[in-house]
Parts: sequence; C-alpha cells; structure tokens
Amino acid sequence: MKLSENINAYTFFLDNLDLFSDLQKEESIRLPIPDIKNKNNKKEYSSLIYIKKNNNEKIPLVIKNEKEENELMFNVKEYFQLIIKENYYKFPKSFIIPGNSGYQFIPSNVRHKIFKKIVELSLFIENKIINKNNHIFPKWPIDISLEMLWIILEKFFPGCTGLQRFTWPKHKKSAVALTHDVESEKGQFIADEIANIEEAEGFRSCWYFSTHTFKIDHSLIKRLHQAGHEIGSHDAYHDMCTAFLNKDKRNKRLKISREYIRDYSPNICGYRSPGLVRTRELFMDLSKYYTYDSSVPDTEWVPGLRKEGGCLSFFPFFRDDILVLPVTMPQDIILYLHNYSFPKIFELWKLKLSLIHEFGGMAMLITHVEPHLGANKKFLNYYRDFLRYIKNINNIWIALPKDIAKHWLDSFSYYKHNLIN
Repeated sequence: MKLSENINAYTFFLDNLDLFSDLQKEESIRLPIPDIKNKNNKKEYSSLIYIKKNNNEKIPLVIKNEKEENELMFNVKEYFQLIIKENYYKFPKSFIIPGNSGYQFIPSNVRHKIFKKIVELSLFIENKIINKNNHIFPKWPIDISLEMLWIILEKFFPGCTGLQRFTWPKHKKSAVALTHDVESEKGQFIADEIANIEEAEGFRSCWYFSTHTFKIDHSLIKRLHQAGHEIGSHDAYHDMCTAFLNKDKRNKRLKISREYIRDYSPNICGYRSPGLVRTRELFMDLSKYYTYDSSVPDTEWVPGLRKEGGCLSFFPFFRDDILVLPVTMPQDIILYLHNYSFPKIFELWKLKLSLIHEFGGMAMLITHVEPHLGANKKFLNYYRDFLRYIKNINNIWIALPKDIAKHWLDSFSYYKHNLIN
C-alpha cells in the first residue's frame, strides 16, 4: 500500500459526533491520507469520517452506503502496517557520521553538545525561515492519532486493523518498563548508583550494554543480574553502523553481542540499536539472535540529524519475525538536544505516562547512563521522585521488557491457536 501523497498530516473529521461521544476531540487525529478506493465514484454518501484537504476537497474514509451500512473506503490493515512499520519513512542510507570516523570514541558529552548546536540551528531555520506548518507527521513528543483511530475503527469494524491489543497480567490497565543504555566505560561506573535508587523504591530495570565498545565490568553485570535486573544488548559497537552494514557483517555483530551476554539472558533477550538507528534490513536479521527489539520510537524528531519518524503505537507489535517493544517515552538525550531542563523533562514524562495509562498501553522509558544525562546527580533526584510517582499510579504493571515480551508472545500464541481451532 502507498499513501496518496507526500507525508503530510491532515485532521480526520468525525461527522456524526454522537457515534464518537466517548472519544477525545476530533483534532486528536492527524494522519497522512490513505490510498482511497473507488476514487472515481461520483455518488454522494454520508461521510462518517473524512479528511479536508487545503482546497476543501472532502476525502471520505468511512461512509454510510446505500444500504445504510458503515463502509470503509481504504484498506485499514495495510494502512496500519504502513505506519507502525514506518514504511512511510525514508530510512537513511548511512548515519550522519560514518563509523570509521571514530564517532564512538568522541566523549559523549562532546558529541551531544555538537548535536545540540545542530538541532538549535535547524530549529531556527525551520521556525523562522522555512516556517514549517502543522502538517508535519508525526507530531513530537506526543502523537495519539493512530491510537485514537484504532479505537474508532475497531469499535465499528472489529478486527479491521489486524492489530491485537492483549490485556495485561492480573487485569492491570497498563504497563511500564524502565531501561538504561550503557555506552561508555564512564557510564558503567555510575550504573550501581542508579540501580540502588531503583531497588530502594522496589523497581528493577533493563540495562542494554554496548558489549564491545569498552571494557565491560562483568562484576557489575553479575551484580545487576543477581539483583533481578535484565541485561540486554545495545549492539557490539556504538558507532551507529550495524544497521547499514552488509548482511554478513551485520549478522556477525548481532551474534557476538548476543553471545557476550548469553549467561545473563539465556532465554529471552532484547536488542536496542545505538541511537535507535534502524533500517528494514536490520529487522530482517534480528530474530535470529534476539527475542524482541526496542529500537523503534512511537514518535521522534531530531531536526538536522534525522527526519520525523516513529510507529505511533503505545503497544508491542510484530515487525517481520521480531516482536517490537516501542520506545514510547521521549528519550532523555532527545529532550536534552531540544534544550529541555530536568524539571521540564519529568513534567513531560508524567504527562505522557498518564496518557499511555489511559490508553492502556506500554510506557517504555530510556535513560542514558552518562553524567550529563540520566546519571546526573540532579537528574537522579528527580528520577527518584518519578519512581514514586509511578508507584502511586493505580493499576499499572511495573515490569521488565523481557516479561512484557513473554506476555505478548504467549498471548499471541494463544490468540493464533484459538483462531486456527
């Protein structure tokens, strides 16, 4: 399936609001225009959901046909797959800085300051000179458009989206998982302090290690593992290149990183690509070594460094043969690049966590174990308060990514078994 035009977002209008009285405002849904069937049909039907283009042309998405039945005017399954698999997104052919430039050996605080200046300049150009309009897709840092559309369409056409939304264990309303990316030797020295804060509040988290970028402290990994934390792979090298390598080289990296942590994650093991850099080719190889991936944001915007992208999903989903646990909370590094203060970061996190909880989704949070980011002393004071905020949310499942993955895989197997029988 293709979209009918370039990647601009338009408001989905709900014509009969009585039908959608339990939903939020119609302005909440802003998505690209689907490829409409029967474009040349000149009959006038009552449109329940439609888009208005800039020339006021009305494009019907759901109509009331001559039999007074609700009818879809586009292939919903293909449309949802197009978005959650980011098939609307033009993946880069390489990272902005080639791997052989020594990117991974530049201190993280230095490269992040450089990136921050690039983002600031790009924002100035886009806001002051180009004057970008609100058609850009997807919105950042929150875009509930696809989740809203899922609710509406599944209500009137059950099963039409092809996306299963399973209930959480013990009838919990939503789920939350804490994760950390460990990318440097300096970072791993601070990991214990973060883990101690979490353990004191009754939390455990997943630690994704870049296994061959620096000398790993195995006593740290062993301690985290024995305390009940999860150990995952942040690739073998943090040079942003694995996704762009040829198949043999890419598989070699994926394999050596998986083998490195096998003793700590013998069964279920997760992968997260450095910088969330991803390509279609990467997803084709991941399932050979890993149970799940957590490299896809729900929405992302890094002006000057990366185009807007994301799956727009608050729930796990399958991409090729790998289960994806999307990163649904804005990363600390991206917020840092956008010049968010620590108080503003946690204010946004609380807002989005509450929203995900209302949708019954999964909040996946990343912090980076670096002194200027998720391991900063002031940041950690806010982080401790944030953990207490999470504990006070009623009916939320505080889980490790591997537990969420197991639950989703088990639920999907049960669903497929019942579907066949």
